[in-house]
Amino acid sequence: MNAINFVKELRRFVIDFDFDQYKQQLELSKLNKINDEFWLSLVKFYKNLDKESQIVFLSIVRQIKIDNTSLILGILDGNMILENQEEDFILTTQGSSNPINGELQGIFLEMEENT
Repeated sequence: MNAINFVKELRRFVIDFDFDQYKQQLELSKLNKINDEFWLSLVKFYKNLDKESQIVFLSIVRQIKIDNTSLILGILDGNMILENQEEDFILTTQGSSNPINGELQGIFLEMEENT
């Protein structure tokens, strides 16, 4: 897998698929069937919003997912250094010594810009 395909699949899974799952759970969850206190309070909060506010809330959630994914890719690329990090990260696929990191964050942000 090359860098572009890795970012494409990561974006599809983390941003698109996971976001859609999250949205469906918020919209379809029945309050009387939720056992988790955090999830219950979140669903109540979401369902009490008007439609326009729900759209704004979901766009904020999506942007947070984008920002976090970008930060992690930036760390893998070496654009940002962790506090106790002593060596660079090298991301390879099994059976290959060619790193695919170095431009992951830029590829990701470009894909986001083009959607």
